[in-house]
Amino acid sequence: MLEGLVSRLAFLVSSIYKALRCKEPISGEIFSYIHLLYEICPYFKFGYLYAWPGGPPRIHITGIKDSISTYARGGGIEIVGRRLSSVVASCNVPFEFYPVAASCSNIEIKHLNVRPGEPLAVNFALVLHHMHDESVEIQNYRDRLLRMVKSLSPKIVTLVEQESNTNTVQLFPHFLKTLKYYPSVFESIYVALPRDHKE
Repeated sequence: MLEGLVSRLAFLVSSIYKALRCKEPISGEIFSYIHLLYEICPYFKFGYLYAWPGGPPRIHITGIKDSISTYARGGGIEIVGRRLSSVVASCNVPFEFYPVAASCSNIEIKHLNVRPGEPLAVNFALVLHHMHDESVEIQNYRDRLLRMVKSLSPKIVTLVEQESNTNTVQLFPHFLKTLKYYPSVFESIYVALPRDHKE
């Protein structure tokens, strides 16, 4: 939050911004932190666990690559495919994984490998708040994606999303909404872990 505010003044006080800039963690550390956050915060875990109740007799997943998650994972969407394969193999579930190297803003139906007659489930897990709408860009990528998914008539759509719209151009409302949202995440961490816990 501090970096975000100071960066707005960077053209006036660039030396202060450089002094305050945090050291970015390496991708392996981020993946470890994300896993810990998933275990600690019930709302993240709930959203992911309850996206496929009971499990299907056969499953095929199309995974969409995005640059932010690639950095956090320490590699491409193929890493997700390998991890999923090992999990479903232990449950004896027939499984296919199709990685798609495209951002959610540019994804098209032809990328999704949807098969006629196959029941379709769509899981938006912390995706939509990264996508810009008409308040930021001329084209509303978020609505375009939602309309495309609706046209596919999925049997179920699950939505896991933070209760905060941070896709606004104006700094002040963006900052206030972000400041209001993140204390709930920090409170979960504070309750679950001791203050001196390294991760």
